[in-house]
Amino acid sequence: MITRSKRVAIPATALALGAGLAACGSEEPSGSSGGKITFTFWDDNGGPARTPVWRHVIAEFHKANPAIEVRYVGIPIAQAQQKYDTAIAGGGLPDVGGVSTAMPSSLVAQKALEPVDTRISGGALNGVLNEQVLATVKSTVPDGKTYLVPISTNMDVFWYRTDWFKPEFNAIAKTDMEPEFQKVLRGGLAPKDFLDTFAARLTEAQASYRQRNGG
Repeated sequence: MITRSKRVAIPATALALGAGLAACGSEEPSGSSGGKITFTFWDDNGGPARTPVWRHVIAEFHKANPAIEVRYVGIPIAQAQQKYDTAIAGGGLPDVGGVSTAMPSSLVAQKALEPVDTRISGGALNGVLNEQVLATVKSTVPDGKTYLVPISTNMDVFWYRTDWFKPEFNAIAKTDMEPEFQKVLRGGLAPKDFLDTFAARLTEAQASYRQRNGG
């Protein structure tokens, strides 16, 4: 997430349920009248899957914060980078916006973002976010600072035919990987390292299967 309004940093955090915030540009939200604050939120992956979710989140946010209005704009993910670049060039950035981890480096290079490390350390998100995921976010920019706060991450899944590998599968199933999985949940082990370990065991099982079945 990015935001260009420091005044809406707290409401935006509530809106995004811990979504990323980084300040850029204007100090004011996009509009206010009669004591009501209005700001625009760009969803960088708008579509039938996510738009209904965000509209529900925004509706719940409005109930809890009637003095703040959120204007939702859904952007197809394939158009997000170009839309941000155009907005930066023309001075038309939203108050709050979602970005993928592929985008911060370009946005920081264009001086469109400010780091949010102090906001995290001094706010309700301090100590809550997964350290491994934060490290991934920081690795997307040269200076290693936090320019967005993650709201989700991806986990790879391996599918395989257990009936083909039954003896080998039983051997893997007897191997207790629960401690490693708990480390992932606590942020002490990167999901990739966990998957690499499991993949290595599957590779061993595959080799055993081929040896047992002559090929």
